[in-house]
Amino acid sequence: MKIKYFIFIAAIGLFFGCSNRALIISQKGGERDLSKKTESEKAEKSNNNEIKLLIESEPKDARVFWKVVSSTDEVSNTGELYLGKTPIKENKILDIKGLSENNAANVNIELIIKLPDHKEEKKRFVAKQIMETKEISAFFDLKKKED
Repeated sequence: MKIKYFIFIAAIGLFFGCSNRALIISQKGGERDLSKKTESEKAEKSNNNEIKLLIESEPKDARVFWKVVSSTDEVSNTGELYLGKTPIKENKILDIKGLSENNAANVNIELIIKLPDHKEEKKRFVAKQIMETKEISAFFDLKKKED
């Protein structure tokens, strides 16, 4: 019954021209225009870890991976996670479980750049500095592998 009710509310929203607004349908059956954020949502947005990624390489189209390297028990190390191909110019949320301002100095973000027939390169960035500057900016000059 609840699912039908949610679908009905969504259909009404579309019928009355709400398709051009971002709506959220709560579990209580109400709807709210997301452009009108609550005070807690505004505070959460200002405290989030949204960062600007500016990653370039020569040659272009190198694969970019990142991983967490931590020396604190509160934050776990991760394996390599794919970000995309260079150049990368976008905003991302730095969502690392357990990361706080108190332990950020003991956590590093490592960028790994891979391109066939080229040497793999890595750069590390301290999470505390990333959180303060809200940016990771890096250029990789990839060298060909020698046979």
